[in-house]
Amino acid sequence: MNTKRYIAIFFLLLLLFSCAGPPTMSLKSNQPLNIKYCVDPIGHIPGAQPWILGGTCCCTPTRGMYEIYISESTIPQTMSYNEFIDEFKKKDIVTNLDKQYRGSNNRDDHGPHVVFGGRSMVTPTPGTINYEAVISGVLPKRETNK
Repeated sequence: MNTKRYIAIFFLLLLLFSCAGPPTMSLKSNQPLNIKYCVDPIGHIPGAQPWILGGTCCCTPTRGMYEIYISESTIPQTMSYNEFIDEFKKKDIVTNLDKQYRGSNNRDDHGPHVVFGGRSMVTPTPGTINYEAVISGVLPKRETNK
């Protein structure tokens, strides 16, 4: 037996399965997720306008995303990157660019997520009910004890 070979195969399989992308099944119902809002783990849905300008893209407003929006004409061609970021600041919206809010799962002083009327556009923790709710735009039904 070649132990190094088995270890290498194990790590290769681990890498392949860990890079498979976002979950495709709902945590609650084992049904496929209905993706309405794009976020960083899913990746930008081509043609989706940024949320701050009335669209459905909640990806982090990096300079790279700004360039994608410009190339797709989903933001005004005359808008500079600084003007784009100022739109978030005017509405007191926090994003993943605000390092202190990363990993908060929108449970911070700006939550809930902007999709649900809050002031947080920080990407929710993938695999959580909050993540599913944000990308689908549907709040989970509360279970009641009868």
